[in-house]
Amino acid sequence: MLSRLIATGAAGSLATFRPTLSPALWTTVATGESPATHGVENFVTFRPQAELVLPELPAGDVEVRLRIVLEGPCGGEALQVHLDGTPLPGTWDASGLHVRPPAALGRGGGHVLLLRLPARCSAEPPGQREGPPWGRIAGVTVLGPSGTALADAGPQALVSPDRGIRAADEPGAPALLVGRRLTQVESGDRRVPALWNITTSRGRTVGVVGWWCTWPAERVQGTIFSDFLFFASTRRLLNFQRLPEDALQDGAVYPPEAARLFASTVPAGWEMSAEELARFVPGTSPRFAEWLRLPARVHSLGDPPLVVLKDTYLINRPYFGVARRLAAEAQPDLLLVYTNLVDAVEHKFWRYYEPERFRDVSQAELQDFGDTIARTYEYVDGEIGGLLANLAPATVVLVISDHGHHAAREGGVFSGEHADAPPGVLIAAGPGIRHGEVHGASLQDIAPTVLALLGLPVARDLPGHVISELFARAPRVDAVPTYRDLPRATAPAPAPAEVDPAVRERLRALGYLQ
Repeated sequence: MLSRLIATGAAGSLATFRPTLSPALWTTVATGESPATHGVENFVTFRPQAELVLPELPAGDVEVRLRIVLEGPCGGEALQVHLDGTPLPGTWDASGLHVRPPAALGRGGGHVLLLRLPARCSAEPPGQREGPPWGRIAGVTVLGPSGTALADAGPQALVSPDRGIRAADEPGAPALLVGRRLTQVESGDRRVPALWNITTSRGRTVGVVGWWCTWPAERVQGTIFSDFLFFASTRRLLNFQRLPEDALQDGAVYPPEAARLFASTVPAGWEMSAEELARFVPGTSPRFAEWLRLPARVHSLGDPPLVVLKDTYLINRPYFGVARRLAAEAQPDLLLVYTNLVDAVEHKFWRYYEPERFRDVSQAELQDFGDTIARTYEYVDGEIGGLLANLAPATVVLVISDHGHHAAREGGVFSGEHADAPPGVLIAAGPGIRHGEVHGASLQDIAPTVLALLGLPVARDLPGHVISELFARAPRVDAVPTYRDLPRATAPAPAPAEVDPAVRERLRALGYLQ
């Protein structure tokens, strides 16, 4: 399929950025902005977070009032509040933030209220656990049904440096919220709108599948299957806390009822069948049964190459299935699909692709794994073909990679690398796309080009440009000053519905939710 797209369309290299970190680069593709501007610069970030140990909660219906002021670019609506791990909605007024603990919560002492902001809400997120204050809290009051104060804690009683709350220099002044916790990047950490926000604001439909930094899924005019499977896998690899069991309900998919499409595509168990493994390793190998028995859960970067291949394949398989379903059933104006399978395989199998660059590659390994990278390309090529078969003939297709790959130095856990930012590839085909080579394109040019293909205005403040070489005729491109002031939720949408419990239980039973 890729060779056919190249034969009928345009192709060239695609300049990238250093460091070549996937969340940063793919967010650049989706926004047209540099990592320093869009705010996603790594797999992880320091997110403003502090914990309050509440005064004793009496029995009955109570309200907790936090006399709190936030500092920085975000308003109170960005603050996330959790009580003993349970999300709590809150309301703001002149006296502060008001939250109501659920009636089923056990009363008494020891309850912890977690306050959390997206990383974008720090003017300058520091590279350490503590930094400049992101808020101030003057006290916590527990109110009874009649509004009578039942318990109160002043700023000094709330101070706990280990929980991210520091005393102010002035006696009696509000305590300082300074805590920051290292966590994986999320959609709320992005500072600027992405293509799915822009197209939604212009009344166009969108489908987003597995794209980096989309968990929790945002409300759009269409469907987002966030990167929650990649998210869970990376959290496991980085030894962060387990993904909540109710990950789907917590924003893995928008709208929530679209989770049925995902549940219908997942394999029966977190393991590859013999037929699936034979796509990547010769089924005639005398060691095939041994390879089939290897586990399919990655737990460290040093895991055997086949474990990485299996885990990554099983993560990608449902996303490919969902993409085909969206293409066939929804036909969105813009469909964005991400896969990391080739990247993961190249990282771990390059020593067998270029064995002359490495020591101690056995003949048996060459027989079994010498073609694994090529086989992976063939598999992904087939998935692209299956996806395009479900799209309208008038569809314009872009296939891109965020960087290239080459052999790594001996001695590391990876035998393939891209730290020196080798360029990626750009392939385009479809109505209005000329045939020939493309020169001088970069990741920052993709978003403006996609907007032009959709007939939408391009923001003047985007650093990239429309790749005019792609077009048989120069497109007419309107302009707007900026999209950076676009509200985060731009499309009218119903209140999130509960995910069908049967869908959630099926995914948990199959190993997709922990």
